Amino acid sequence: MNEKSMLIAERIKAARISAKLNQKELAAKLGINQTRLSNWEVGTSRPLAENIYSLASVLDVSSDYLLGLTDDPQPIQYTQAASTPLGTIDDLSKEDLEAIDEYIELRRLKKRLAEQETDK
Repeated sequence: MNEKSMLIAERIKAARISAKLNQKELAAKLGINQTRLSNWEVGTSRPLAENIYSLASVLDVSSDYLLGLTDDPQPIQYTQAASTPLGTIDDLSKEDLEAIDEYIELRRLKKRLAEQETDK
């Protein structure tokens, strides 16, 4: 097991504990079995991109944090109105902003994981 796998494992466990969830509760929220989650937390297996995204969403942390790319666990928050040809972010509903944030986070995660695979 490499250092990166252990960091991911430690971050998942720390975020779960911070969210005041036990393994069974988190596994249920993720739609996986507890054994899989336990394996992620001890580093015997690594979650896929989709799982990292789900973990980040449920635990309210960024995927960058779970992957060890930042020490800041907080996901990016929109603080300014960005103007686009379609209007401003202020014109969007909370659900629309969350969907956009989820999409951006997933694209970043897929890119990082692809880069990690080419670095091996």
